[in-house]
Amino acid sequence: MRISKNRLMMMILILALSLNGSVAQFGSKVTSGDVDVSRLLYSFPPQSQPSIKFWDVSGNGYTGDDVVYLDIMDSGVVDAYDIRLTQFNTHPAGSKVMSGDNDIGKSVSPLPGDLSGIYFLDLYGNIPGYDEWDRVYILANAGPGNTRTLINDIRLSQVGGLAPGTRVLNFHIDHDKLATPMITDTPVMATIRFFNRNGNFDISGYPIYDAADDVYLDISLPSAIPFGFVVPNNLRLSG
Repeated sequence: MRISKNRLMMMILILALSLNGSVAQFGSKVTSGDVDVSRLLYSFPPQSQPSIKFWDVSGNGYTGDDVVYLDIMDSGVVDAYDIRLTQFNTHPAGSKVMSGDNDIGKSVSPLPGDLSGIYFLDLYGNIPGYDEWDRVYILANAGPGNTRTLINDIRLSQVGGLAPGTRVLNFHIDHDKLATPMITDTPVMATIRFFNRNGNFDISGYPIYDAADDVYLDISLPSAIPFGFVVPNNLRLSG
Protein backbone atom coordinates (compact mmCIF):
# COMPACT_ATOMS: atom_id res chain seq x y z
CA MET A 1 0.00 0.00 0.00
CA ARG A 2 1.34 3.42 -0.99
CA ILE A 3 1.15 6.31 1.48
CA SER A 4 0.94 9.83 0.12
CA LYS A 5 3.76 12.24 0.96
CA ASN A 6 1.40 14.55 2.88
CA ARG A 7 -0.01 11.70 4.94
CA LEU A 8 3.47 10.39 5.68
CA MET A 9 4.58 13.84 6.88
CA MET A 10 1.51 14.09 9.10
CA MET A 11 2.25 10.69 10.65
CA ILE A 12 5.83 11.75 11.36
CA LEU A 13 4.61 15.00 12.94
CA ILE A 14 2.14 13.17 15.19
CA LEU A 15 4.85 10.73 16.27
CA ALA A 16 7.26 13.57 17.05
CA LEU A 17 4.67 15.39 19.13
CA SER A 18 3.85 12.25 21.06
CA LEU A 19 7.51 11.72 21.87
CA ASN A 20 8.42 15.29 22.74
CA GLY A 21 5.28 16.85 24.13
CA SER A 22 4.20 17.15 27.72
CA VAL A 23 3.23 13.73 28.90
CA ALA A 24 1.54 14.06 32.26
CA GLN A 25 0.60 16.39 35.06
CA PHE A 26 2.41 17.72 38.08
CA GLY A 27 2.62 15.14 40.84
CA SER A 28 2.24 12.10 38.60
CA LYS A 29 4.73 9.25 38.69
CA VAL A 30 6.51 7.94 35.63
CA THR A 31 5.50 4.43 34.63
CA SER A 32 7.32 1.98 32.39
CA GLY A 33 5.16 2.70 29.35
CA ASP A 34 5.37 6.50 29.44
CA VAL A 35 6.92 8.34 26.51
CA ASP A 36 9.31 10.31 28.72
CA VAL A 37 11.08 7.21 29.99
CA SER A 38 14.79 7.38 29.06
CA ARG A 39 14.81 11.14 28.50
CA LEU A 40 18.23 12.53 29.36
CA LEU A 41 18.16 14.58 32.56
CA TYR A 42 20.55 17.29 33.67
CA SER A 43 21.41 18.35 37.20
CA PHE A 44 21.16 21.99 38.17
CA PRO A 45 24.49 23.76 38.78
CA PRO A 46 25.93 23.12 42.27
CA GLN A 47 25.87 26.84 43.06
CA SER A 48 22.14 27.12 42.36
CA GLN A 49 20.47 23.97 43.62
CA PRO A 50 16.65 24.26 43.76
CA SER A 51 15.23 24.74 47.24
CA ILE A 52 11.72 24.73 48.67
CA LYS A 53 10.65 28.11 50.00
CA PHE A 54 7.43 29.92 50.87
CA TRP A 55 5.97 33.36 50.33
CA ASP A 56 4.67 34.53 53.70
CA VAL A 57 1.39 35.90 52.39
CA SER A 58 -0.16 36.03 55.85
CA GLY A 59 2.83 37.79 57.40
CA ASN A 60 2.89 35.56 60.48
CA GLY A 61 5.12 32.65 59.54
CA TYR A 62 4.29 29.52 57.61
CA THR A 63 0.54 28.83 57.48
CA GLY A 64 -1.95 27.24 55.13
CA ASP A 65 -2.43 30.60 53.38
CA ASP A 66 1.12 30.79 52.10
CA VAL A 67 2.34 29.87 48.63
CA VAL A 68 5.16 27.33 48.39
CA TYR A 69 7.65 27.31 45.52
CA LEU A 70 10.53 25.37 44.10
CA ASP A 71 13.03 28.22 44.06
CA ILE A 72 15.07 26.99 41.12
CA MET A 73 18.05 29.34 41.46
CA ASP A 74 17.80 29.49 45.27
CA SER A 75 17.64 33.29 44.92
CA GLY A 76 15.27 34.07 47.79
CA VAL A 77 12.73 35.74 45.50
CA VAL A 78 10.16 34.39 43.07
CA ASP A 79 11.82 34.34 39.65
CA ALA A 80 10.54 33.43 36.22
CA TYR A 81 10.37 29.65 35.77
CA ASP A 82 10.27 28.89 39.48
CA ILE A 83 7.57 26.28 40.11
CA ARG A 84 4.54 26.74 42.34
CA LEU A 85 4.10 23.71 44.56
CA THR A 86 0.75 25.01 45.83
CA GLN A 87 -1.95 26.97 44.04
CA PHE A 88 -1.72 30.76 43.72
CA ASN A 89 -4.91 32.50 42.55
CA THR A 90 -5.72 30.94 39.16
CA HIS A 91 -2.27 29.36 38.81
CA PRO A 92 -2.43 25.68 39.77
CA ALA A 93 0.18 23.74 41.67
CA GLY A 94 2.90 22.68 39.26
CA SER A 95 2.65 25.81 37.13
CA LYS A 96 5.75 27.82 36.28
CA VAL A 97 6.01 31.47 37.22
CA MET A 98 6.16 33.78 34.21
CA SER A 99 7.54 37.31 34.05
CA GLY A 100 4.13 39.01 34.05
CA ASP A 101 2.64 37.07 36.98
CA ASN A 102 1.58 38.82 40.17
CA ASP A 103 3.88 36.77 42.38
CA ILE A 104 7.07 37.57 40.45
CA GLY A 105 9.67 39.17 42.69
CA LYS A 106 8.01 38.20 45.97
CA SER A 107 10.39 37.43 48.81
CA VAL A 108 10.47 33.76 49.82
CA SER A 109 11.92 32.10 52.90
CA PRO A 110 13.02 28.60 53.88
CA LEU A 111 10.39 26.42 55.52
CA PRO A 112 10.53 26.52 59.32
CA GLY A 113 11.64 22.98 60.10
CA ASP A 114 15.35 22.23 60.50
CA LEU A 115 14.84 19.08 58.42
CA SER A 116 12.08 20.36 56.14
CA GLY A 117 12.12 18.97 52.61
CA ILE A 118 10.84 16.17 50.39
CA TYR A 119 9.81 12.92 52.08
CA PHE A 120 7.99 9.75 51.11
CA LEU A 121 5.36 7.88 53.04
CA ASP A 122 4.82 4.13 52.89
CA LEU A 123 1.12 4.71 53.39
CA TYR A 124 0.00 1.25 52.35
CA GLY A 125 2.75 -0.86 53.94
CA ASN A 126 4.48 -2.21 50.83
CA ILE A 127 8.07 -3.34 50.45
CA PRO A 128 10.72 -1.31 52.30
CA GLY A 129 12.13 1.64 50.41
CA TYR A 130 10.57 3.99 47.91
CA ASP A 131 8.29 2.33 45.34
CA GLU A 132 5.42 3.12 43.00
CA TRP A 133 2.81 3.02 45.76
CA ASP A 134 4.56 5.44 48.09
CA ARG A 135 3.28 9.00 48.39
CA VAL A 136 5.56 12.03 48.31
CA TYR A 137 5.30 15.11 50.53
CA ILE A 138 6.90 18.35 51.58
CA LEU A 139 7.30 18.27 55.35
CA ALA A 140 7.37 21.91 56.42
CA ASN A 141 8.12 21.50 60.11
CA ALA A 142 10.25 18.36 60.16
CA GLY A 143 13.07 18.31 62.68
CA PRO A 144 15.16 15.94 64.78
CA GLY A 145 12.83 13.34 66.22
CA ASN A 146 9.87 14.60 64.17
CA THR A 147 9.41 13.41 60.61
CA ARG A 148 5.68 12.79 60.73
CA THR A 149 3.15 14.38 58.40
CA LEU A 150 1.54 17.36 60.08
CA ILE A 151 -1.16 19.91 59.29
CA ASN A 152 -0.18 22.09 56.28
CA ASP A 153 2.43 19.69 54.97
CA ILE A 154 2.03 19.45 51.19
CA ARG A 155 1.32 16.47 48.97
CA LEU A 156 3.51 16.15 45.90
CA SER A 157 1.61 13.11 44.65
CA GLN A 158 -2.01 11.99 44.55
CA VAL A 159 -3.43 10.44 47.73
CA GLY A 160 -6.87 9.03 47.05
CA GLY A 161 -9.00 11.98 45.97
CA LEU A 162 -6.52 14.50 47.38
CA ALA A 163 -4.53 16.15 44.60
CA PRO A 164 -0.84 17.04 44.45
CA GLY A 165 -0.35 20.53 45.85
CA THR A 166 -3.02 20.15 48.53
CA ARG A 167 -2.26 20.36 52.22
CA VAL A 168 -2.55 17.69 54.89
CA LEU A 169 -5.26 18.42 57.44
CA ASN A 170 -6.65 16.76 60.55
CA PHE A 171 -8.46 13.46 59.92
CA HIS A 172 -6.93 12.99 56.46
CA ILE A 173 -5.75 9.46 55.79
CA ASP A 174 -2.14 10.64 55.60
CA HIS A 175 -2.09 12.85 58.70
CA ASP A 176 0.41 12.03 61.47
CA LYS A 177 2.26 9.29 59.56
CA LEU A 178 5.97 8.56 59.79
CA ALA A 179 7.81 9.71 56.64
CA THR A 180 11.32 9.11 55.25
CA PRO A 181 13.51 11.82 53.67
CA MET A 182 14.23 11.52 49.94
CA ILE A 183 16.90 14.20 49.53
CA THR A 184 19.63 13.92 52.16
CA ASP A 185 23.41 14.14 52.20
CA THR A 186 23.81 10.47 53.14
CA PRO A 187 22.40 8.37 51.70
CA VAL A 188 21.13 10.19 48.63
CA MET A 189 17.84 8.74 47.41
CA ALA A 190 16.71 11.33 44.87
CA THR A 191 17.81 14.49 43.06
CA ILE A 192 15.89 17.29 41.35
CA ARG A 193 16.86 17.33 37.66
CA PHE A 194 15.44 18.71 34.42
CA PHE A 195 14.89 17.66 30.83
CA ASN A 196 16.31 20.24 28.41
CA ARG A 197 13.36 20.10 26.06
CA ASN A 198 14.46 22.78 23.60
CA GLY A 199 18.13 21.80 23.69
CA ASN A 200 19.58 25.22 24.45
CA PHE A 201 23.03 25.59 26.07
CA ASP A 202 25.10 28.49 27.36
CA ILE A 203 28.52 29.45 26.02
CA SER A 204 30.15 27.04 28.47
CA GLY A 205 28.13 24.17 27.08
CA TYR A 206 25.86 23.86 30.12
CA PRO A 207 22.13 23.28 29.50
CA ILE A 208 19.87 26.27 30.17
CA TYR A 209 16.76 25.71 32.28
CA ASP A 210 13.76 27.69 31.05
CA ALA A 211 9.99 27.65 30.56
CA ALA A 212 9.99 24.69 28.16
CA ASP A 213 11.83 22.27 30.43
CA ASP A 214 10.29 19.52 32.55
CA VAL A 215 11.45 19.04 36.14
CA TYR A 216 11.60 15.66 37.89
CA LEU A 217 12.35 14.23 41.28
CA ASP A 218 14.79 11.71 39.86
CA ILE A 219 15.68 8.42 41.53
CA SER A 220 18.20 7.36 38.85
CA LEU A 221 21.26 7.77 41.06
CA PRO A 222 24.87 6.69 40.37
CA SER A 223 24.18 3.49 42.29
CA ALA A 224 21.29 2.72 39.94
CA ILE A 225 21.24 1.68 36.30
CA PRO A 226 20.50 3.61 34.16
CA PHE A 227 21.74 6.87 35.69
CA GLY A 228 20.74 10.35 34.56
CA PHE A 229 17.67 9.36 32.59
CA VAL A 230 13.95 9.40 33.35
CA VAL A 231 13.07 6.08 34.98
CA PRO A 232 9.85 4.61 36.38
CA ASN A 233 8.81 6.06 39.74
CA ASN A 234 10.41 9.42 39.05
CA LEU A 235 7.98 12.12 40.13
CA ARG A 236 7.05 14.98 37.81
CA LEU A 237 7.49 18.32 39.57
CA SER A 238 6.19 20.57 36.80
CA GLY A 239 2.87 20.60 34.98
